[in-house]
Amino acid sequence: MDSSSTHLVNVAVAGVWASPDAPRALDRPVLAAPVKMREWLDAMDDTARRELCTHKLIDTQALLGEYVRVLDEHDGWCRIVVPEQHSSKDRRGYPGWMRSAQLIPVARGKGDAHGCQHWAMVMTPYATLRSAAGEFEALTTSFLTRLPLLDELNDECEVMTPLGRGLISRDAVEFDAGSPRQRSATEIIAMGEAFLGLPYLWSGRSAFGFDCSGFVHALFKAAGYLIPRDAIDQAEQGQPVALDALAVGDLLFFERPQHDGRLRIEHVGLYCGDGQMLHSPTSGQSIEYCRLAGSQYADELCAARRYTTPPQAPQAIASRTTDHADTGVVMSPLSDHQK
Repeated sequence: MDSSSTHLVNVAVAGVWASPDAPRALDRPVLAAPVKMREWLDAMDDTARRELCTHKLIDTQALLGEYVRVLDEHDGWCRIVVPEQHSSKDRRGYPGWMRSAQLIPVARGKGDAHGCQHWAMVMTPYATLRSAAGEFEALTTSFLTRLPLLDELNDECEVMTPLGRGLISRDAVEFDAGSPRQRSATEIIAMGEAFLGLPYLWSGRSAFGFDCSGFVHALFKAAGYLIPRDAIDQAEQGQPVALDALAVGDLLFFERPQHDGRLRIEHVGLYCGDGQMLHSPTSGQSIEYCRLAGSQYADELCAARRYTTPPQAPQAIASRTTDHADTGVVMSPLSDHQK
């Protein structure tokens, strides 16, 4: 295998693990192809969910049809970067390890978008994808899954996937011609409301569960903006906003003292106006609206950034640039909860 080759994710949701040794026995349902997300989630209690973070087992996720760059492979694992998840950990994209079975080289894959003129992106929380020619079993895809569009049928559309030609309900997708249309801040919040009550999942970046920064990253990507993946990096880019001049759609960042006494950013939420934010709080809790006044977050609020207003709006989805803007803001290293 080429030591630096482009691959496509060929499962509904693929975990990007800290190392090949990170997964536990109970994580086996999401190490295979196809993955069994529901089985995995149902098997984890709150303690097992928290271990994903406290033991630094997994960092992020990639969705069906997304590109990853494979740097190395051995013993059924690939060391990869995810180019469209910008990270200060690696300028090439978010780094980590992914199961080889959950990737397919573009040269052999059936879902490469080379020459693709139109795309279909899942805008509902979930959508069933079934094979158009019996090449694969039907699977449940997540919000934000984006695949090359082949044809528009009556009630379905035909898409190309890494598994072969697939069919998906037209009501579940939105079409675009190379880049999702850029949406307003109020539209971004409206998209987020579809996930109210969804349990928090560390590393989550799908409708099966989000962490705090994965939630805002997914919403902004669906809205046509490519922002960094983790809260610490999201706070270093965008347009700085005074805390007494917040607008709907601004990202709010929260810091807490660590064991060494240093303050570090540990959380991000989406400002909705009227002193409220929409966020994915922490393990054991679910996506919710939260009124800042009188909450623990009021004292922890430390910064705000705006990503929907020029001239410092993020790149459109089509861009793969990973350079980081210098905003002059100094942030501490990543902590356990900076997603």
